[in-house]
Amino acid sequence: MQLGGKGANLAEMASIGLSVPPGFTVSTEACQQYQAQKAMPAGLWDEILAALTWVEGNMGAVLGAPRRPLLLSVRSGAAVSLPGMMDTVLNLGLNDHVVAGLAHRSGERFAYDSYRRFLDMFGNVVRIITYILFFVFYKYLYILVYLLIYLLVLFHVSVVYIHVILFSFLNR
Repeated sequence: MQLGGKGANLAEMASIGLSVPPGFTVSTEACQQYQAQKAMPAGLWDEILAALTWVEGNMGAVLGAPRRPLLLSVRSGAAVSLPGMMDTVLNLGLNDHVVAGLAHRSGERFAYDSYRRFLDMFGNVVRIITYILFFVFYKYLYILVYLLIYLLVLFHVSVVYIHVILFSFLNR
């Protein structure tokens, strides 16, 4: 089995007894077969599910569970790779329900920043949405919120009413 650079390095560190979090690697051959066939090789999905179950058992966490979520790091690395070919996607496993559970366990700032980073990385790496589009969206969202506050204050709308509007807008 041929492993990419990152997978091979992690396997080597684990084999010499260094502390490496549990994980699994999809071989380079499986990736090449997927690209050639435009479909997963036979049995690969079952192997991935078995490996995921093993990781969940070792970590005492479950992918998609709000109370004890398993968050994965997906890394790419071919046997011979060029820098920047594909970046890492961190925090795979976060969604609207899981992030609420993580916020309860670890604090809102950490949880929602992790979720923002996941969306940014997933958008950039998987969906090819550049960082600048995320940045522009956030920038305009802030401008719209401040403009809304300015207009409401200008027209002497109650501060309580402003809070209700912002709270319902930002928690959608």
